[in-house]
Amino acid sequence: AGLELDDLYSTLENDLGLSPAVVARCHSQIRAVFSWALRKKLVAANPALSADPPRLRPAKLHIPSMDDVRAVQAVAPAAFAAYVQLAATVGARRGTLLALRWGDLDLEVGSATFTRAIAEADDGVVEKGTKADRPYVSSLGPSTVSALQAHRQRAIEQALRIGVPFGPESFVFSDDGGLTHWNLSWPSHAWKRYSAKAGVKPTRLHDLRHTAASQMLMAGIAISIVA
Repeated sequence: AGLELDDLYSTLENDLGLSPAVVARCHSQIRAVFSWALRKKLVAANPALSADPPRLRPAKLHIPSMDDVRAVQAVAPAAFAAYVQLAATVGARRGTLLALRWGDLDLEVGSATFTRAIAEADDGVVEKGTKADRPYVSSLGPSTVSALQAHRQRAIEQALRIGVPFGPESFVFSDDGGLTHWNLSWPSHAWKRYSAKAGVKPTRLHDLRHTAASQMLMAGIAISIVA
């Protein structure tokens, strides 16, 4: 039976053109089904354990450089350029950045306190604790502080223009004067769109975390702090 599965995987990959990753996922599902059947005593053995699914080669990681970041910022709207600046320098996750409120930023000192994150749940989008479920503070460099100061001024002007209150509880990244945060998926779509417009090699928005880590390590920050 293991050989029959090998033939199936070969057909899926070579004849039907499925990628090794897709075939490997098929193998995982087949193995799980036979594992369940074995537990229920419906079969005598799990043939998937003796099958050989395609080997997956880890994809080469391309970390966006600061030149890539600046190229995207040059063609992006000012608000998203500010978002990219923060993402590429502090390395926070997308949901953590979208949960940021102006009261979490101290632009005089140059720091950001992350206490919450936006996440998808069964009943919609919710606000919860950070990934590690504990607050943490990141230092902000002069260029990031400058970008956020300009972004804050634009946010204040937007709030005044549409007649909504602006204060410490206003979301930093918002299209309605701080009342609500950006859609959770929008930054990823925007990164893809403006990367293409700037002629930057395609990467994930999440890879900006690696950009931030690289910048910190080159600045001599201890690995334990970067982690």
